Amino acid sequence: MPSLAQHQSNDYTKLLLIGHSKAGKTGAMAPLVPDFDLRILDMDNGLDPLKAFVQKDCPKRLGSVEFRTLRDHYKMTPQGPVCARPTAFNEALKMLTHWKYDDVDLGPPAE
Repeated sequence: MPSLAQHQSNDYTKLLLIGHSKAGKTGAMAPLVPDFDLRILDMDNGLDPLKAFVQKDCPKRLGSVEFRTLRDHYKMTPQGPVCARPTAFNEALKMLTHWKYDDVDLGPPAE
């Protein structure tokens, strides 16, 4: 019988980082860049802080950060902005299963 020390959760770190806008969540990924290849789903076009930190601290690793910006398109109506075609969330879910778009195919994230 396996012990709890052998549980598969020891192999992974799952993290949910929550904070207000401009609190430093994106920049907090910068220390990971020297040791890991990052794959980022950018849902708000806000990777500027991460790019600035990586350019300053380890510019040779800029190529190790792969990102895909996914945004829905909105149109203005008398009632306010309305999402014309909501596709970003569904596309993000596909990317979490298989990181593939255009001519880029990096396979399933688990691999």
